[in-house]
Amino acid sequence: MDRVKLVEGLRKAHDDLDGAFDALRQLAGSAPESLLWMASWGAFDSLVQAVAMAIGDFEGWVEWWVWENDFGRKGLMAGFGEDMRPIESVEDLLWLVERSPFPPNVRNQRLCAPDESAVESNNKA
Repeated sequence: MDRVKLVEGLRKAHDDLDGAFDALRQLAGSAPESLLWMASWGAFDSLVQAVAMAIGDFEGWVEWWVWENDFGRKGLMAGFGEDMRPIESVEDLLWLVERSPFPPNVRNQRLCAPDESAVESNNKA
């Protein structure tokens, strides 16, 4: 399976799970602290990590893209040094992963971390 299909599958799994919990909340109510909620979203988080490893992301970009950038829907800016761009698509995410300056053995020692200077709000409004 290619990397684009893996990431697109991750987005579909998220949207399916989110839709199921929306329906469950309307039917019976559901709290984020419930065992079902924690087990389901915990499994999804493991899937996020597995996809990240499978596509060669050792810097946390997939996790950032999923949770902070809402699968690119927010169009947040990220990149390295002067090479910043809105990250909106799977291809944009793969661009970040492919240009990551650090090999796997120095994970989390980012030049521009998603939670630091590499990410800026995209003020499109």
